[in-house]
Formats: sequence, C-alpha cells, structure tokens
Amino acid sequence: MGNVCGWRRLSLAIAIFGVGAGGCGERALPAGGPSGSGGTTMPPGDPSGTGGTALPPGDPSGSGGSSSVTPGTGAFTLDLGGAEFWNGVATPPIISHNAAIVFPIDVSERRRVVTAMGPGTAIEAGTKATCASTTAADQVTRNVQGQEASLGPIPALGGRHVASVSLKMPYRIPADDYTRIAEGLCVLVRLSGSRDFTLVPGRTVATRDDAAQMASAVLPVDQADVDAIAVLSETTTAVSEITVDLR
Repeated sequence: MGNVCGWRRLSLAIAIFGVGAGGCGERALPAGGPSGSGGTTMPPGDPSGTGGTALPPGDPSGSGGSSSVTPGTGAFTLDLGGAEFWNGVATPPIISHNAAIVFPIDVSERRRVVTAMGPGTAIEAGTKATCASTTAADQVTRNVQGQEASLGPIPALGGRHVASVSLKMPYRIPADDYTRIAEGLCVLVRLSGSRDFTLVPGRTVATRDDAAQMASAVLPVDQADVDAIAVLSETTTAVSEITVDLR
C-alpha cells in the first residue's frame, strides 16, 4: 500500500524532525524560509521561518502537557493523540517526510498527555536528510537551534541512559482523508551539556498492521547521558505515542 498524502491546513503550525523514499505531503514554507526542508508553513509574524511550533495564546513556554501522573524512571511516554487540531478536531501531529520530532526527556512524569506542541513537549525539525545522510545530525541541530532562538530552549533536565524509543503511528487521523504510512526511521540524541544532536547508527523499518491501520517501531539507542531525542522519519507520518525506555 503506498503512502498517499496531500496538502493539509493546520490551526497549530509545527516545525518533529529533499524527498525521501515514498515521502509526500510536503508542507509549503513561507518566502524566505529554508527551501526544500519539508517544513510547516509558518503563521504571519514568525520571524524564524524555521517551521517552529505556533504556541497558543497564554502558553509562552509551549509546555502544554498533563502533570497528573505518577513519576517514574523506567519509561517516559509522550501521548500525542491530541497535540494538534485539524478541522477543529484534536489529532496527533503529522511529521513531514525527512523531518524529525524532537523532545526533551522528563522523567518527573511516566506519561505526559500533550495538549500543545512546543519546546517543552515536542517540536518538528525539517531537514533534507535521510537516515543514511552524513549531514542528518547537523541539519537537525541547526533547525532546532534556530527554533530555540525564537521559541525558547528545549529543556535540559538531566541525562538518562536510553535503551530504545518506541513509536505508534496511525495511518489516518480524525477529520483527515489522507493515508500516511511510516517507513524508515532513525534516532538522534542530544547529550547533557551539549546543544548538538548525534545520529545513532542504524535505520529501522516500521512494522505495519493494516487491519488496525497502525504502524509501530522500536528503535535501539543504548546511549547514556541523553537529555533530548529526535526521531527522523523518511516519510510523512502521524505520531500518536512515543515511549522512551530508560535504564
């Protein structure tokens, strides 16, 4: 089954990590934005042009998440099922092809229900890279740092040993007619005390469940002292849940 995508209009514009194999659904950049990045159209007045998250009124931090959960250190889950809005309906974010979803690790919560995209929860970083590109880490780093300059920094909450990252990726989202199927994925990590991302070698192909209309993937990491993660997707895909398994 092919990856079928089309233009999409967002009420919250985001920025979550060239055309890759099977990629589509590229979102238009405003004049002056980085060309060919597959990034999100920015709202008027955003000087960065990097495809950063448009924060809702009254939420300057972009933290928009739930805190009423039991703290835990064995795993950290971002529930992204209602992080964006499409035709007035809460939906998972759609990540452009050759872009990465970037988020901090916050072990004060075992499961965080994200209600607004932002540096405190998750942002999108556009690139022209695939998982095999030698410049993938540099492209993610530059895009993220450009967004941090206008939106604020991704929190550095202390390094953790990350064993793996698991994703759930629905083919369809509510109120949207398009089907998007995940394919190649890889992980980049930011270590404590650094602003740069490093690519973890290896490319994982998503597992498809056509009956459930859901793709999933477990990406090995095995890296100590990680404080932020980027997951690069080679195709346009919706991401409803990310779980970081910690050691």
